[in-house]
Amino acid sequence: MTVQPTIPVAGELRPASTPTLRIPALDGIRAVAVVGVLLYHGGISWMSGGYLGVDVFFVLSGFLVTLLLVGEHDRSGRVGLKRFWSRRVRRLLPAQVALLAVVTVVTAIFYREDLYDLRGQVVAALTASTNWYLIATGGSYFSALGRPPVLRHLWSLAIEMQFYVVWPLVFVAAMRRWKEHIERLVIALVVAAVASSVLLAVVFSPSADASRAYYDTFCRLTGLLLGAALALVWRPAALARGDVARQGRVLDMVGVGALGVIVAFMVFANDSSARMYRGGFALLSLAAVFLVAAASHPHTTLASARGLGHPALVAVGVRSYGIYLWHWPIYAITRPGIDVPLSSGAALALRLVGTVVVNEVSFRWVERPWHERRVTLASLLPSRQRFVAWARPAQAFAVGTVLALAVGSASLATAAKSSNAIVTSIKQGEDLIAAHSGAARPVRRVVAAGTTTTAVRTTGPAASATTATTAPVITTAPPPPVGAIPRVTAVGDSVMVGAAGGLYKRFGDKIFIDARVSRQGKVAPSIISSLRAQRGLGDVVLIHLGTNGPLKPEDIAAMVHAAAPTPVVFLTVREGRSWEQNVNDTLAAVVPTLPGARVADWHALANGHNEWFHSDTVHLTSAGIEAYADFILRTLIRTK
Repeated sequence: MTVQPTIPVAGELRPASTPTLRIPALDGIRAVAVVGVLLYHGGISWMSGGYLGVDVFFVLSGFLVTLLLVGEHDRSGRVGLKRFWSRRVRRLLPAQVALLAVVTVVTAIFYREDLYDLRGQVVAALTASTNWYLIATGGSYFSALGRPPVLRHLWSLAIEMQFYVVWPLVFVAAMRRWKEHIERLVIALVVAAVASSVLLAVVFSPSADASRAYYDTFCRLTGLLLGAALALVWRPAALARGDVARQGRVLDMVGVGALGVIVAFMVFANDSSARMYRGGFALLSLAAVFLVAAASHPHTTLASARGLGHPALVAVGVRSYGIYLWHWPIYAITRPGIDVPLSSGAALALRLVGTVVVNEVSFRWVERPWHERRVTLASLLPSRQRFVAWARPAQAFAVGTVLALAVGSASLATAAKSSNAIVTSIKQGEDLIAAHSGAARPVRRVVAAGTTTTAVRTTGPAASATTATTAPVITTAPPPPVGAIPRVTAVGDSVMVGAAGGLYKRFGDKIFIDARVSRQGKVAPSIISSLRAQRGLGDVVLIHLGTNGPLKPEDIAAMVHAAAPTPVVFLTVREGRSWEQNVNDTLAAVVPTLPGARVADWHALANGHNEWFHSDTVHLTSAGIEAYADFILRTLIRTK
């Protein structure tokens, strides 16, 4: 068995002369974790919590790195920090540098408009600060305007590297003080893990994008610290003897239960749920601790080849670091219906095959040679004899890497800032909303329930008999007289922000827009209540949310309750994401059951009009803004 730190990390490959302990079942855990991440990023709706695979990797990293530190300290009474950090660099940096070189060259050739933004991402990756870079630049993990940052996934690796720099220093200092009282260090680690979890809950804001809390190093230490605490009291080499050696059956039950909890989290957890940030991540990490403990015991079925040590799982786990590294850039340039003319299922198959193939090349020609010390910095110095001694594929790969680094560096250095049509439209919309909000008159008027006529089309089988039977259409008829236009309070997300110009053009000062990028549906009830208290609501409340995640039935009901007795019109979404159908089905099922609430089917009208959308299939072009605003105007006039 070989102890192998890092995340989402493959097995630690060492020279044969180095005595180590191998735990194949931990590679099996890595396989489960990385598959969860792959499916989540692939937009699989039933894997809404697959992102939690990263937190499982955090626990593994804390455990395995600390085992290495403890093992060296037990053998020699000290820890060679230089040697430790050298191993971590050799483990992580070669594949990452290859990734950066390839991504830069591909971007320079095919996506030159993204090259300027890539420069900051590359610098952040090389300085192990990607998570803080994303915080500083407002890079959301859960939504993106246009193509997401191709190196966004390196945020977790940055936290790992930061941990690898600091934790060995803390460990050495702690062992000097508490060598004979190791339980004190364990308690300190657990307390620090709890503090990190509390900080996550404090930093998280339900009304804002969760990325700020999600990326923060100090908020995400819980798994790493709990894994480290486990390593201090659960040393696999000592588990084969004593009373604990006979507890394999009990640990199997514990491990299977823990694995069930992790899978349940991956299937049911929502990435924007307040419960996840207020204890959910900590509970997931605790389950991972129990799973690691069971999988590292020498006498459990779970740890055997019939369990997590199965060769197929081990093969995936050994490659999990590279799979994680390469999958996201491949996903980012193969968006279904945008970059490739494929359905989401076919695109996922293409992405997975591409990831496996590219990673296998990297694994064989970058990772393994460095791990096995067949390649060192000294061997890379100019020497014809050394170069000739390499196998021909290795020579070709080396030449290609040097050229890629040269071309990539030159491209990044000379990249010019380019405008992004989506970002530009959002910025213009934000400026318009700010200007109109400052000048808008308070409404102070509430329309009594029951005064509306309902000609808005309701989706789904639950549509009432009073609803229209066909989707609204865009016409070229003259605009209605000003007196026919209702006063509107509109609540939305970035789609509405980008379309603000069209809405103000149609409604003038009769519309008040409260829209924000990355807004989640769960915050809408409090927003409506606040608007009601501060300025009153108009003749109708218009809600267009669901772009950034599913809508919950209870949140929809809370929006209607907050607005009552003012009628509420919900727009269906057309955003080409995995939860689109879920949002529209939920609206169709729930809204008709709520008094004074109706659904306007924007999706039915917009579907098939690709010219109305930017390349992300979410945000509107100029033509789309006109269609969107006209649809809303005619819908609300009929409602009025």
